[in-house]
Amino acid sequence: MAVTTPSRPTSPDGNDARPFWDGVATFRAARYGDPTPSGSASKLLDVQRAFDHELDAMHLAMCSFRMRRNEFALVSRLPVEIMIHIFSLLADAYPAGVVQEEDTGQWVRRLGWIQITFVCRRWRFVALDHPHLWRDVKVDLPGGWTETMISRSKSARLRMDFLIGLEIRVFRVLRSRQRQVVLQHIHRIELLRLPSSQETVDALTAPAPMLQVLEIGPRLRTTSTILPANFLGNHAPILRHLLLYNVLNFPWSSDICKSLVSLKLESSESIPSRPPLDVVLHALNRMPSLDSLTLLRHHLPEPMSASSIVVRLPRITELTLEGRLPDIAGLLRQLELPNNPNIYLTIFCSAEDEGGDFHAFFSVFAICLRDGGTSAAPNTELFLKHNAAKSTFKVQAKRSTEGPTTTPKTTETFLEFSYFNEVPATWSHLDMTRGIFAAFASEHLQSLTLVVEDSQWTTDDFINISGYAPALRSLRIWTATDKAFCLALSRTHSTGTETRTSHDSEGMHADHDPSVFTFFPQLQFLEICTLNFVRAFMADENDPEGEGPSCDTFHACLLARAQKVDSPLKKLVLRGCKIRQQWVDRFKEAVDVKWDGTGDPDAPSRRRG
Repeated sequence: MAVTTPSRPTSPDGNDARPFWDGVATFRAARYGDPTPSGSASKLLDVQRAFDHELDAMHLAMCSFRMRRNEFALVSRLPVEIMIHIFSLLADAYPAGVVQEEDTGQWVRRLGWIQITFVCRRWRFVALDHPHLWRDVKVDLPGGWTETMISRSKSARLRMDFLIGLEIRVFRVLRSRQRQVVLQHIHRIELLRLPSSQETVDALTAPAPMLQVLEIGPRLRTTSTILPANFLGNHAPILRHLLLYNVLNFPWSSDICKSLVSLKLESSESIPSRPPLDVVLHALNRMPSLDSLTLLRHHLPEPMSASSIVVRLPRITELTLEGRLPDIAGLLRQLELPNNPNIYLTIFCSAEDEGGDFHAFFSVFAICLRDGGTSAAPNTELFLKHNAAKSTFKVQAKRSTEGPTTTPKTTETFLEFSYFNEVPATWSHLDMTRGIFAAFASEHLQSLTLVVEDSQWTTDDFINISGYAPALRSLRIWTATDKAFCLALSRTHSTGTETRTSHDSEGMHADHDPSVFTFFPQLQFLEICTLNFVRAFMADENDPEGEGPSCDTFHACLLARAQKVDSPLKKLVLRGCKIRQQWVDRFKEAVDVKWDGTGDPDAPSRRRG
């Protein structure tokens, strides 16, 4: 193998770098000469290894040049604090671990934001030097990433979520290695979400001084687990949010409850022994910062005949209860709520429940809404839906209060009665309506949405409702009882002076006189949906000469209301109603009518807008 001695390269002039590097490469390559036919195989392999070393050195030199070049990039001039902020936003938007692809819906594993550590040396140094970027530990990444992220987080508080994707994928018990990770670092964990397995729950007996959020068990799991007696070592001083699904033996008397801001307990299975009411009240009394409370189904305490404990929850903004009527009423009776919290109640009733419990509940519920140190803000919007076919009665009320700024604060109350088999004998939809309007202080009501899917409602039922809301301005109504509602509205057109009858103690009208009764006297906006005017204005076959409504009386009613001085009817909206065009034209003579144009039986078929 002939070897020639090349001349050493000279430094390039100006920016002409190519002749210099060409000379360097030629000088280095010429040191090994040219291959000859007589060269041995071992010598050829030695030369190849030498060239590999040369290429490795050239690669390192190129990396050094690239690093120096990146230092002059505009993005490299960003301060470290801004880069960390950008990386944090990227970690939220593009997380690592198991994620669901938007296009295919499949669950895949990906490194996500961690890929920024492979871009350049400076980005990698910045990311590795800030432990908070690594505190969201992913336990579903292969290749030892769990241990790597814990190591890079140093002493930062950890966040471990074992439930990501579990609602879609097959449920599985945490592997022993993952449980060991939790046990080793429970003193550093800030957020912990675990599937509800007995093996995992039994291991949570060590103190958790940094734990702020704990969730055990997703909704889809049906089997229950039992908390150990020394759950979290009875020491979690800054625990703020606790959510437990299908977990029994909740430690109401434990010190871990003192700092709770939100508490949610839900169980799909019956609990062998529910906690006594006094135990739950004592526990709630030790939660001065409680903002949100949710007790569903079997976690409601056993009601008591009488209790002297009244718990004041000054900061509660959301209360959600679900269960039997006596259980909810028994708990509400002992609570003192602040002004205008959001209240969501789902009440299960049966024929065995007594009417006395029903009326007692509304009397207690009215106190919860109106008391609280000062008088609560009045309800301004009410949604009421009765569906006899589905055995439900839903109520939703909204209240507006003036806050520290000019923007009003709106809170809501939601009730849902679900009764099984049949309604208790002492109840009726009118009983429910009476209790609802009385509880919600409806004398201040401004807007009412009424959905009546029960054909048993009568004209008097609709008329009685109007007695609860004399100041109503806006009414939206869906009803299947076409003639009853039209007749109730038509009766408001009196031949003499409009007079309102007296009320009895329950808000009902003691005596009705259809010729002088005023149906929502302050009404200014009326929206009617899915009402069959053709059927409503049709004469009754059994009583063809009866007092059923007609287009003439309905038109006269609208005209009389539009001509009122103090509170005239300004607008009528018809949506999805079956009505003739000629009737709409007549209504327009009285008020401003907005009709969607559908449901005219005399018109040719048309596409709905």
